[in-house]
Amino acid sequence: MTAGGCSGLAYGMVVDDKLSDDDYVIDVNGAKVVVDKSSAPFIAGSIIDYKSEKLMGGGFVVNNPNAVSTCGCGESFKTA
Repeated sequence: MTAGGCSGLAYGMVVDDKLSDDDYVIDVNGAKVVVDKSSAPFIAGSIIDYKSEKLMGGGFVVNNPNAVSTCGCGESFKTA
């Protein structure tokens, strides 16, 4: 997660093979999801899903219970 986007905070996902001491590692059915400690409070309780859409493309979708508003494209959010 980074600062930016039209709502204040932006989601970001990358493939990385390095862990930092302050990373949380969550194992979901054999897939490891790594969240840095500073981002964790903003996305705690979130559900990440993958949607395959033919017309508008597909990709990861984040359902974040901490978001009080999101931008139209769903790439950024604002918390309380």
